[in-house]
Amino acid sequence: MDTVRSSASVSYSLPRLVSVDSLRATTGRSCHPLVIDVRHQQAFDADTHLIASATWRDPYQVADWTKYLPRHQPVVV
Repeated sequence: MDTVRSSASVSYSLPRLVSVDSLRATTGRSCHPLVIDVRHQQAFDADTHLIASATWRDPYQVADWTKYLPRHQPVVV
């Protein structure tokens, strides 16, 4: 995966592309975004690798969990 899409707000504006290196550089820092893994459940369960610091959310339930996204930090999906 070379890039991940991100959006700093819950609005559905056009996403920015964030390089993996840029994301990795923020790990452990106060500016690190909330990372959400939205792979399908079967793919997530079958994979032995996780995205560092990511939280898994069901991609079919976006309407249910987007309202709980923080407004004070960037979000990478």
